[in-house]
Amino acid sequence: MSEKRVVEALWEEAIGKSIVKNLRIPDGEVVIPKGRDAWQGTTGLYCRAYNKVVKEHQYHLLLYSSSDLYDSEGSTQHLRALHKFTGDYGWKISFCLGFAIDRDGMVKRNLCSNVMVTGTRTMPDLWYDQLVDILIYSDRLGLDVSSDNDVQEEEDDLQVDTLIGAIGQMTLRVNPSASASASASESESESESESESESESESESERVNPGG
Repeated sequence: MSEKRVVEALWEEAIGKSIVKNLRIPDGEVVIPKGRDAWQGTTGLYCRAYNKVVKEHQYHLLLYSSSDLYDSEGSTQHLRALHKFTGDYGWKISFCLGFAIDRDGMVKRNLCSNVMVTGTRTMPDLWYDQLVDILIYSDRLGLDVSSDNDVQEEEDDLQVDTLIGAIGQMTLRVNPSASASASASESESESESESESESESESESERVNPGG
């Protein structure tokens, strides 16, 4: 059975990406492994499900460690996470984004849980950026995670700096005489300035002591 068919079996209804645009701060279940930095190296779900107790749809965020998913059904960690969530609470999901947090605290976006809402494993920037903000700024979470967009920006800055340096080196190699001429011009300007300063000093001395 395909990943999409497996995920689809756990869905209550098909909520498309055109309907859920803005992610909400979780108002339902929030599960984080206990222990210092235990949230690193976890499998995550951000999902919407109908809570039969309060009789309303709620948003939930769950982080599972590998040991949490050891006995769960599924061929991947995210399918195991989906089965664990639906099994523990008895709710089917109506929206779900899957992600992972690696050992360095970076949020990974390309997981099989996304196939129902995106058609692929990839989570688009619209949701990814909102999810990272929720993980960082939500009072119930407050995790020190990082975004892959931050890494991309650093790489882009490094490439720009490298390109600027390479262009500078190419200019020197292509037209070394221009650099030499520029240096010569600077030296001449400095000499002229020094001469002008000496002339001004002599003139000032003559005015102060004309009979000397």
